Amino acid sequence: MANNNKIKDDELNHSRRLRKEKLARKLRIEKFLIIVGLVFCMILTGVILKVNRLSAKNDPKAGQSSQAAGVKSGSAEKLSVGDEEEDTESEADVSSSVSLTEQTAEETVPVEPTPVPVVTEVPQPEIDPRADGIQVGISYISELAGDGTLTKDQSLYYDAVVEAGGEPVFLPLVTDIESAREALSQVDCVVMAGGMDIDPAMYGEEAQDTYQHNFFYPRDISDYWMIQEAIVEDKPMLAICRGMQMMNIVLGGTLIQDIPSEIGLQVIHQNETGAEYHYITIEDGSKLASIMGDTYIRVNSYHHQCLEIVPDVLEVTARSEDGVIEAVEMPDSCGKKFVMGVQFHPEWMVRLGEYQFLPLFSAMMDAV
Repeated sequence: MANNNKIKDDELNHSRRLRKEKLARKLRIEKFLIIVGLVFCMILTGVILKVNRLSAKNDPKAGQSSQAAGVKSGSAEKLSVGDEEEDTESEADVSSSVSLTEQTAEETVPVEPTPVPVVTEVPQPEIDPRADGIQVGISYISELAGDGTLTKDQSLYYDAVVEAGGEPVFLPLVTDIESAREALSQVDCVVMAGGMDIDPAMYGEEAQDTYQHNFFYPRDISDYWMIQEAIVEDKPMLAICRGMQMMNIVLGGTLIQDIPSEIGLQVIHQNETGAEYHYITIEDGSKLASIMGDTYIRVNSYHHQCLEIVPDVLEVTARSEDGVIEAVEMPDSCGKKFVMGVQFHPEWMVRLGEYQFLPLFSAMMDAV
């Protein structure tokens, strides 16, 4: 009896298990069908939307609306011109365009405007308040180096002007007063640079055997006209070494062609390797003394020629111990802002870190 009951229980449990498995299988099938149905609906919806968009694009009515909107825009542009062009559209055409635009306004899908990028202010470099944009012309020295960079002599003047707060401008060779005037129109003041010997024909003499460089006549002519025009235009001018000698010639003076043979060797002004150093005495009360802050200073020099006859419009303001003229300047009575010449080379001194010579360049720029 017990065995029969056990058999019945086993059959009952087996039947229940079969029903559960059947129900679970049914639920899985229904779930799968639901997912498939959802995916199909999504695909169908996408196809319908795409077809609608294509239909709207090819709809002649929509095309007419776009064309009408274009006509309206064109009419507005013509009206804004005023008397330059008359509007050829009639009021009826414009009204028709407006009505077509209103009819299709609801069918147009609004487009989000493209955001305009915010333009931030670009930071500007700090400007040296001392410079004030002063353009300092540097007279012709030579062409650039073979690789297009500055030569050593050019870089000396360039760096000195920059150190003083100016903006250096290398001036070209000029051939007459007109080209000199054009060149100087680009600058506020001018530095007449040093260099080779000047042809003695410029001051009415013949060359002695003591000259040390072949004459470069185009530069002699260029410097002559540049100095003359700078004085006429009252451009502040600092003339250095050869520059001072040429300024003296322009104003009617002459040169000693060779210091050792005509003055002697009490003071060595030049050697084979470069500049010599010696002391000069500056006239008390001169502009040079005011600029340097002293009347007895150590300077360099690299020259074997010097000023001889000095015209009345220039005052001698410094000499070396052998009597060689080391500086001249034009007095205030001449009515010029700043005209000064020095026989030594302040640009070299600045390069060597002797910044007490930098005010020579600054004083010229201050006179602009």
